[in-house]
Amino acid sequence: MKLKVLVSIITILVLVITGAVYFYFKEKAAIKNISSFAECKENGFPIQESFPARCSTPDGRTFTEEASVDSQDSHTNLIQVLLPKPNDTIKSPVTITGRARGYWYFEASFPVEILDAEGKIIGQGPAQANGNWMTEDFVPFTLSLGYTSSTTQSGTIVLRKDNPSGLPENDDSISIPVTLQPN
Repeated sequence: MKLKVLVSIITILVLVITGAVYFYFKEKAAIKNISSFAECKENGFPIQESFPARCSTPDGRTFTEEASVDSQDSHTNLIQVLLPKPNDTIKSPVTITGRARGYWYFEASFPVEILDAEGKIIGQGPAQANGNWMTEDFVPFTLSLGYTSSTTQSGTIVLRKDNPSGLPENDDSISIPVTLQPN
C-alpha cells in the first residue's frame, strides 16, 4: 500500500516538473520569436510612456513603435523639437533646438534628460528660452547637452514641462528616440 502511494506521488511530481519545464522553455522560445513592437505589445510586455512608445521584453530587448515625425501627437501644439529628429544618431554634446509654449517653461527654462535604453540618465540640463517666456505663444529654445557613454546604442531625449508645483497633474513631457554615438 505504501509503495503505491509513493509511486503515485513520484509520478505526480515528475508530471508537474515536466509541465513546468515545458512551459518555461515554451515561453522562453516565444520571447525569442518577438521581433517587433506590435508582437511585444501583444504578448503583454511593458510599454514605456514615451513618443514614440517602446516595449521591453524580459530578455532586455526594446522595440520602438513606428511613428512619423508629424505625429508628435497632442504635444505639437505645446512643444516642437526641430533637432534632433526622431531616430537621428546623436553625438555628445548634442544641440537640441525647438520651440515651446511659454507655460512649458518656468523662470525661462525646462529640464531635458538623455536616457539610455535601460532608462539610466546619462545627461541632463535645462533648455533656455531664447526670448520672453512669459507668454502663451511659442518661444524658441536651445540647449547643448553632453552625455556619458552607455552600453546601449538606443537612447531617448526627454523634454519635461517645468513643474515647480511638483503636482503630478502638472507633469508633461515628450520623448524622442535617438541612436547614441559612443563618446
